[in-house]
Amino acid sequence: MKKLTNFTLLLFAVACLFALTSCSAENELDEITLSGTESADAKMQMRPFGGSYETRHYVLPESAFPIQRIRITGQGQFSHMGKSIVVTNTTLNLTPPPPFITNGTNVITAANGDELHSSFTGTAVPQQDGRLLVTVNHTITGGTGRFYDASGHYTGVSYSVPAAEAGLVIITGEIAY
Repeated sequence: MKKLTNFTLLLFAVACLFALTSCSAENELDEITLSGTESADAKMQMRPFGGSYETRHYVLPESAFPIQRIRITGQGQFSHMGKSIVVTNTTLNLTPPPPFITNGTNVITAANGDELHSSFTGTAVPQQDGRLLVTVNHTITGGTGRFYDASGHYTGVSYSVPAAEAGLVIITGEIAY
């Protein structure tokens, strides 16, 4: 009987040890899973996004007053992207009275080839000195490479001289990717 009691106690101790080891492994697995989730969440947190770029704009041949279709190209420096190339396709409605409405799409290509895509709406307000104050609000719609699931928003501001082809745009906003 004593052997049976010792065997039962030994069996009980092994079972408890196994149960404790299993719990520890589950907790470690939960910690690994949670830390993986946390890093994914941290990866998608909003971060400041900004930069500036020099532009050249061209009124496209299919434009007919008062609707102007314009292609804007440029290059500049952006946070999270480095030296980049910008291509914008916009429609500007010059129907009076101001402010004139603009909307379109934008692609910023980073130094490594990854693209950031956005769509935008905005206004162009004539200034007394003949320039247009152009303010556009972009919604980031994704992209390629590390920006595949990107989201966020940014505002671009420019003083444009309609007779000149060159300009400068400054952007500020937030991005998650």
